[in-house]
Amino acid sequence: MELWTLRLIHWLVNPFILGLLTRTFFGRFRYLSFPTIFIFSYFVLIYLQALNIYLNKIYEFSFLIATWLVPYIFVLTAAAWLFLMNHGPRKNRSSFFKHRVSTREEKIVKLTPFISTLLVILPIIYLIDKGIEGTAFFFLISNPGEIQEALKLRIGGLVSNYSPVMTVIYSYSRSLFYPIYIAIMVALRVNGLISKTHLSAVLAVAALYSVFTAAKAPLATLLITGLISAYFSKRSRILSIRFLSLAFLGLFLPALLYPLWFGSESQDTLFVAASNLWRRLTLVPSQASAVYFEAFTNTYPHLGFSSNRWLATIFGVDYNPTPSLIYKDYLQGSVEGGLVNASYFASFYADWGILGVVFGTGMVALILASLQIFFDRSNADALTTGIRAVALVATVQLMLTNFYSVCLGRGLISSSILLIIINFFFKKSKSRFI
Repeated sequence: MELWTLRLIHWLVNPFILGLLTRTFFGRFRYLSFPTIFIFSYFVLIYLQALNIYLNKIYEFSFLIATWLVPYIFVLTAAAWLFLMNHGPRKNRSSFFKHRVSTREEKIVKLTPFISTLLVILPIIYLIDKGIEGTAFFFLISNPGEIQEALKLRIGGLVSNYSPVMTVIYSYSRSLFYPIYIAIMVALRVNGLISKTHLSAVLAVAALYSVFTAAKAPLATLLITGLISAYFSKRSRILSIRFLSLAFLGLFLPALLYPLWFGSESQDTLFVAASNLWRRLTLVPSQASAVYFEAFTNTYPHLGFSSNRWLATIFGVDYNPTPSLIYKDYLQGSVEGGLVNASYFASFYADWGILGVVFGTGMVALILASLQIFFDRSNADALTTGIRAVALVATVQLMLTNFYSVCLGRGLISSSILLIIINFFFKKSKSRFI
């Protein structure tokens, strides 16, 4: 195919058609529907640099074809499911920014002092467990630019010296519990149900805890989740330009960790942070996905069920995690425990080839369309709004890591299941009271 044809398709034809389809099927962009968030994050994190990666770095045509196929499969599948469920853009509009103070919110407010105390204590326990010298963030403050040693501390940063149970608590608190709780707290604060001091104190502790391993993504996730929760809670009082400005700030603040990693001079801090943020958002996720396409099947056979620990156990095959295989064997990485995570569709390609991309994307489309229906039909109190924000941010993380991790550890499905369980028990207790 001629180079000008590739560029025409990639930069003009596909964006125009996909933008039109997204607007038509899923409503105005400001509604922040799950399908819209998927397409937008896909364009920034995967699509934007894909053609340059294909032409200049990894000449793997299957990667380019998959990059073009994925958004069309997603949009058409999600739109078909919403149509079959009689849930079009007008349904989104009728429920957008809907909110009223509920009895459940009043109960949550009574629990917040206890929950906040636990979440404030957790970072103290972490520091006692790991020690100041064993915490990557404080190590980099004292030793900026010491990348190798900091990477070792970061990789083992959530592993407890005391108990495997604490390791699980550290991991899920950072990726799930803090974002959910902060999102709920923000919604409560917007509606005047908790104090600004209470929210600020918990947010500050959560932000500090999220950077203990000197990783940027956990803090960005926390801040963006809180922002989306405020956006829905304010019932359109946040203008789009202000929302985008705050979203940029939520991404840029964690990027200020980059100068610590590289030991940059103070006058270069903003430039290093901005340039590396741009690279991390637009290049790294797309290039990691391209590496997966290059490695399978040119070097490795497709992994099937073996890439996931639980599926490997169920089907009786050896567990062989793809991120570790790519880093250690394919790229010959030197840091023990290093990983190369890639998008959900690249992970599905590593498992099942192009059929994995097609059917995996169809499954993701059905899940996200179903989540859209579920949240649109739910009473938008603080709990629902907070969990909706977490699930929306998890949708973005589909471009950064595999489907299973996003569904469970990042909360795409697990947080929604939690909401369904709470809804069930709340209705049950309410009916008994009546």
